[in-house]
Amino acid sequence: MKTILLFGAGFSAIAYAKLKAGDDVRFIGTTRSAEKHEALQRYGIEPITFDGTLTANLEKAIRQADEVVVSISPDEAGDPVLNCCADEIAKSKAGYIAYL
Repeated sequence: MKTILLFGAGFSAIAYAKLKAGDDVRFIGTTRSAEKHEALQRYGIEPITFDGTLTANLEKAIRQADEVVVSISPDEAGDPVLNCCADEIAKSKAGYIAYL
């Protein structure tokens, strides 16, 4: 089974997950608030709260990811995913990082 980590599991990332669903894929998706966890679970996405910092749960998800998909806009500090997790993603088994 392939694991895809979706950073910023909002509209675009959910649409991507729907396209890939059924292909023996497990999805892990980040959101800024725990209140959105239930909604992600309805789409078959395992939720993780991401506030720009690396947590133990996020580090574990990165290690498990075969693909990393980013759907979070950069801000004045740059890319929040790379600012936080570049080293972990580089060390992971992920074949690539894609941006939506």
